[in-house]
Amino acid sequence: MYHHKLKTMRGFTFLEVMVVLLIVGLLAVVFRPSSRPLIEGMRLRSSAFNIKSQILTAKTRAVANPKVHCGVYFDMVSTTHSSLLFFDNGSGSDYRYATGDGLYVAAQKLPKGISFQSYTSSHPDPNARAIVFRGDGSAKYNATIVIKNSYGKTKTIDVLASTGRIRMQ
Repeated sequence: MYHHKLKTMRGFTFLEVMVVLLIVGLLAVVFRPSSRPLIEGMRLRSSAFNIKSQILTAKTRAVANPKVHCGVYFDMVSTTHSSLLFFDNGSGSDYRYATGDGLYVAAQKLPKGISFQSYTSSHPDPNARAIVFRGDGSAKYNATIVIKNSYGKTKTIDVLASTGRIRMQ
């Protein structure tokens, strides 16, 4: 009698693959809705850090050349919700953004789902939405910028005029 050795088959059956895909699909359906607020929270923190970085860049640029004031303007009126770094040329309105002021860095749009909630300042003009730094690193006016995400969570960036201190909460 001739004995034939059977080879052992390795791999997965079609049924095993389908069960694994079904489990992965169910986990994706359960995890996706719960991850959305987490992702939006990360987007909000990232946007706040970007704004703080822009403000710090303006301060650093002003300190680098005390004759040139540099600031950040916050466009809260248009649908773009953007901010831009500019040189305060003193073309009509010192310590606020004006058309004649030169751009240092082009406008940065806030990501989808993130928007400016408020801007408050000690500037006498309620429409002034710019933080401008002098050569000594101080800002002319105190300012507070609040951004929010689509879930209503907020982040606040404060600038203290006397020292130019930038704080994020």
